[in-house]
Amino acid sequence: MFETHETARMEIHSALEGPGGSVWDYVYTRLHMHWFHVVAQGKRDADGYRELRNFFLPQIEGLLAVEESANWEITEASLVTPAHMNGSGHWKMEVLNEVLRGREPGLDHEQYAYVFVLCEGGRYTSSLIGSCATDLIDLTAIYQAGL
Repeated sequence: MFETHETARMEIHSALEGPGGSVWDYVYTRLHMHWFHVVAQGKRDADGYRELRNFFLPQIEGLLAVEESANWEITEASLVTPAHMNGSGHWKMEVLNEVLRGREPGLDHEQYAYVFVLCEGGRYTSSLIGSCATDLIDLTAIYQAGL
């Protein structure tokens, strides 16, 4: 989902660059779809330092992978939504409290839809067939902030 170009590659001192890592001046996306901004702390090193990292994740599976990782602890997860999803006329980033997953009604195969519950109480539904949260079957929490 996120793209970049070779001209965006930035030089960095070899002591700061991890193995196989690259630093980019920018990334972009051509899609107007929601994504996640996740702030996570790494494990404490021998000196008590904990690395702080910002993850830009295009899929719910990425958020769940960071949450389940033994190497990272999520301190904040935000949902970044395009105007057509949030109804505001512009992109918004809002702190995420919970993600619910449910099956789309009336389909022979399992197609999941997601309900994103924000800390301020708002909700957005991501559905391929236009289901709303109240139509979903077997709605289950798959992410909860602070757990």
